[in-house]
Amino acid sequence: MLNDIPSNQIPGASVTYESTDKVADDDEFVEYSRELSASLQAHDMPPHSLTLKIGDPIVLLCDLKPSLDLNYGSRLIVHALHRHTIQARVVSSKHEGTEVIIPRVRLTSSDQELPSGFNRFQFPVRPIFDSHNEIARSD
Repeated sequence: MLNDIPSNQIPGASVTYESTDKVADDDEFVEYSRELSASLQAHDMPPHSLTLKIGDPIVLLCDLKPSLDLNYGSRLIVHALHRHTIQARVVSSKHEGTEVIIPRVRLTSSDQELPSGFNRFQFPVRPIFDSHNEIARSD
C-alpha cells in the first residue's frame, strides 16, 4: 500500500511482472504455487508480483554491471517496460543519466526464514517506496 501512494501520482498504465519461484532440493526443483510464492517476501529479493510504471524510482537488488557502478543499492528511474527487460536511467552514481537494460535473473535469498535453496526468477529491482525495501529505509 505504501508503494501505491507515490506510484499513483505518476501518470500512465502500470505493468505487473510475476516471478517463477523454485526450491532446489537435492538436484530436483520444486515449483511453488502462485499463492505460496506471493506470500514469501525477503528483504534481499524482489517481490513475487512486481508492479511498475514508466517514471517509477527503483533500487537494484544485485550487482549487474560494476563498470557502470550498477551494484546492489543503485537508484534508477524506469524509462521503458518490456516483456523480458526493463530500461532504466541511472540516477545514483557518476554515471547518472546512463540508460541501462535490466534482465530477469535468478536470485537466491540469504533470508533464514525462507526454505533452503529458494530461488526467484524476476527482475532484480524493487520500487524505492516499497515497505520491504531496507536499502531505501537506511538512507
